[in-house]
Amino acid sequence: MAFTTQFKKLSAPELNLIKNVLDYVKEKHDITGDVWSELTLDKYDNLHNKTKRKDKVKKKSPYHLFTADEKVRQQIKQDFPDEEHTLGFISKKIADKWKNLSDEDRLIYTNKATEINLANNISDTKKKKPKTAYNYFIGNKELRESIKKDNPSFSMIETNKVLSNKWKSMTDDEKAVYKTEADKYNETLKSENESSNVESVVESVVESVVESVVEESVVEESVVEEPVEVPKKKKKKKVVKD
Repeated sequence: MAFTTQFKKLSAPELNLIKNVLDYVKEKHDITGDVWSELTLDKYDNLHNKTKRKDKVKKKSPYHLFTADEKVRQQIKQDFPDEEHTLGFISKKIADKWKNLSDEDRLIYTNKATEINLANNISDTKKKKPKTAYNYFIGNKELRESIKKDNPSFSMIETNKVLSNKWKSMTDDEKAVYKTEADKYNETLKSENESSNVESVVESVVESVVESVVEESVVEESVVEEPVEVPKKKKKKKVVKD
């Protein structure tokens, strides 16, 4: 079926959205029969239950797999036999061990995490969020370096506070350049999201269903009954008597 593979990749809310769209289209166009089965052989309830369970699977990080590695924990217990092996102690030693781990050893856990995440259809890329003019202003590298140069002892929070006060005193014209940057970024982000968003799947499903409905109606309207020829009655010839 055309959408079986795509449906399996969707989350429970996304799958539910498609089901609602199909129900709407079915009612709107007076479609009879099971529309869902025209798109996939997998029943909705089965897919929905699978995706609900899938949604609960969290993304695994290399560090998460390292901390869960029983061999690492056992090694720490062997290295510190006289210490009380509390959760806090083990966790601290695991963190220290991770910091000193070679890139080659870290790569083993990175590859494992990637493999697990791909198997659970979890993307390795973080979803980008829209930005505001203020985000662009406070993240301006030149401004931050200028403040840091005048105040070398400033922490990140103190630098942010200076920029925040400066932003409040700026005019709309001064803020406009940052608003332009934010608008440009958000427009690009919107286009990227739309190309990979579930809306594209929903749109294709709706288009497919509506197209089939339109085709059926066109066929019905185009079928014209063949006219039935009615045989003409033969006229009787009048006999003229002499």
